Amino acid sequence: MSVFINDRPIESFAAVLTNIEAHLVPAVVQTDVLAVADRPSLYGTRVTVQPRTIRIAFDLRANTLPDRAALLDNVQRAFDGLLEVRTADLPTRVLRCVLTAAEVDTYASALAVPVASVTCTMTAADPCKVDREPILLALSSTRVACPVGTATSAPAIWLYGDSTAVVNPVVIVRAVTGEEVMRLTLTGSLTSSDALLIDCATHQITRYVNGVVQTGTNSGLAWLTSGRFPILDPRDADGARSAWGSLELAATSGTAAGLAWYVRRWS
Repeated sequence: MSVFINDRPIESFAAVLTNIEAHLVPAVVQTDVLAVADRPSLYGTRVTVQPRTIRIAFDLRANTLPDRAALLDNVQRAFDGLLEVRTADLPTRVLRCVLTAAEVDTYASALAVPVASVTCTMTAADPCKVDREPILLALSSTRVACPVGTATSAPAIWLYGDSTAVVNPVVIVRAVTGEEVMRLTLTGSLTSSDALLIDCATHQITRYVNGVVQTGTNSGLAWLTSGRFPILDPRDADGARSAWGSLELAATSGTAAGLAWYVRRWS
């Protein structure tokens, strides 16, 4: 099985891949357990997801000792910085991680230049794999289906103004059944020179007027009235039947329009 580091096949600097561990293990969401006096414990509302640690082992084979040192230099360059790791069995999904440890051993052999065995340990703070390509959807007052993976996705949502002002825009999330599961209500008027960027991952709203970011009382967060930042949850869909929850827009008056951008996440 091939492994790709930042879209570079590991065979480009390694002779042979010998092992890869833990890249297929599902990420598990853990719910806190609260001890209660004189009664059974209860599940709390806080959840945690542990980072994922994966290990990749491969051999380096060189003709000379200086060549072997050069190959090790290439390994160090290949594993520098933030890494996107994918495998041949999951070609459209990547795991974003950083190198946290490395080991190099040499095999005792009759070869003039012993084979070097390298083991690289990487840690992904977000243990979920994500799609290589994002999903981009046009939003309006009509429901638009939002495909998801096996973990939640937090979209970035653009809301645009119009020559007829869009007053008090609302973003609505519905389950596959049509039931409303959350909404985000904003207060303000979007004209043709206005736009809002809602980052649901960081709970930030940025307002642009003629392309200029607004601050203070004119900032995007000043528009926040009530509700929750939209999250796309696989529990609101039926992935086995490719039936998805949806996003839609509404407004007190005017025609709400925008875009949603996100990547599917896989546990």
